[in-house]
Amino acid sequence: MDNKINKIINLEDNYKVFVVNQAIYNNQNYYLTVGIDPITLQFNDEFAVYTELVEDGKPLLKVVKDQTLLDLLLKYLNPNNGKE
Repeated sequence: MDNKINKIINLEDNYKVFVVNQAIYNNQNYYLTVGIDPITLQFNDEFAVYTELVEDGKPLLKVVKDQTLLDLLLKYLNPNNGKE
């Protein structure tokens, strides 16, 4: 697994996200990201968790939508480690 923390990833639709944190769970890579506004190039308030898949030999990121999995992952991906 490559370290993608603090790196920008370009998604297929040319939307850019900044990787805040990453984790491995059940041999899958997961990334906590924040979106980047295409006009101002500043962070916006669009946080998401992506999983990394490989299709046709190419990496592909998909948004995690399963709430139970998200709850579990966010315990590990939270940059505050549960401290508020």
